[in-house]
Amino acid sequence: PGGPDEARGVAADAATEGYDVVAAMGGDGIVHQVANGLLGGEAALGIVPAGTT
Repeated sequence: PGGPDEARGVAADAATEGYDVVAAMGGDGIVHQVANGLLGGEAALGIVPAGTT
């Protein structure tokens, strides 16, 4: 995705389309937005740390 706001929308779409797992690759901003997109759904969140250090 293009950024944190887009990541939230993509995650929400994936959750409503029935995906079992959604993985977030990035830093805390991306992970936070993906987690917000998944709220209320049943999809699990996978995290691949790749943010800046």
